[in-house]
Amino acid sequence: MGMEKKSKDCAEEERLTAAEIRKALPSGWKVKGRIIESMRLDFDTFPVAIKFVDRLALIAERENHHPEILVSWKRVTLQLTTHDAGGITALDIRMAGLVNRLIRSFSGSVRYLNK
Repeated sequence: MGMEKKSKDCAEEERLTAAEIRKALPSGWKVKGRIIESMRLDFDTFPVAIKFVDRLALIAERENHHPEILVSWKRVTLQLTTHDAGGITALDIRMAGLVNRLIRSFSGSVRYLNK
């Protein structure tokens, strides 16, 4: 009682090898241990950063795969990992690609801080 059911999709995902990750990793992301991390994003204003996070939340809910999100004023950093698999899976690679598409929709309002 009170226990949440694990997502079947996440629980069945297998960790990718380092070679598989390198081959599939979208631009703008780097491997850091068992996670992939975005470059820090710098938005024009705090409200624009929050608008980005709000849109990302909708995508994450639809995909049933939720990034770690750090918001510091108008800066956003994202991390992806599949906790049930203990590392990076195809779900993380897919989500990174969806995030990149979302970032492109904010062009003109966002810059990469550590390219």
